[in-house]
Amino acid sequence: MEIIDQYSRIKRISENEYSFHFEKYLSEGWNLFRKAPLLLALYTLIFLCVITLLNFIPLIGAIVSAIVIPILIGGFYVGIKKLDDANSVEIGDFFESSDNWLQLFVFGVVSGLLVSLGYLLLVLPGIWFSVAILFGYPLVVFAKIEFWDSIKISAKIINKKWFNFFGLVIVLILINIVGTIPVGLGLFITIPFSFATIYACYKDIVGFGITAERDITDHLVDDL
Repeated sequence: MEIIDQYSRIKRISENEYSFHFEKYLSEGWNLFRKAPLLLALYTLIFLCVITLLNFIPLIGAIVSAIVIPILIGGFYVGIKKLDDANSVEIGDFFESSDNWLQLFVFGVVSGLLVSLGYLLLVLPGIWFSVAILFGYPLVVFAKIEFWDSIKISAKIINKKWFNFFGLVIVLILINIVGTIPVGLGLFITIPFSFATIYACYKDIVGFGITAERDITDHLVDDL
């Protein structure tokens, strides 16, 4: 049985069709949240407090935000995977993404600039790109793929089912809007739930780790 490396495995996946299971991702995202709602809410509190605090600091706050926020976003995925693997998680687990801080930082800056440029170009390119990079952070965190390759591979995978992903993003946005209604308290549920849902989607379509070539194609749809 041939064993292939992580990058090659993901490149193979990006070149094949796959199935998209909308309800499954929402269901698994909710089940993951239910495993550790208090810790996920606590990390969300830290996430929101850091963002709010940095917004009050002129110039330096913006610079620090560019470094810290991508690491905190990566932390959601790291913590949720730990929760998925071990059925438990500690607050320190969420901060293990800092080990890959440079790639997360560069990915956050470059993708943010490209999204902003897309919105300046008649909005639609910005909407397309915002959805297309949805797997960017997980690819950096889990596959250790460099920022530019993460952008390209994420776009290549997601573009095959772009409208499915767009529908999922719209649903998550609406859920988070509802979360802001009770004085924003609902965000402590809806934000981690959203990350858990994207994680479930990534897990199903891309997966993790070094694996056998035979296993890669088990969930792929033939192009014939």
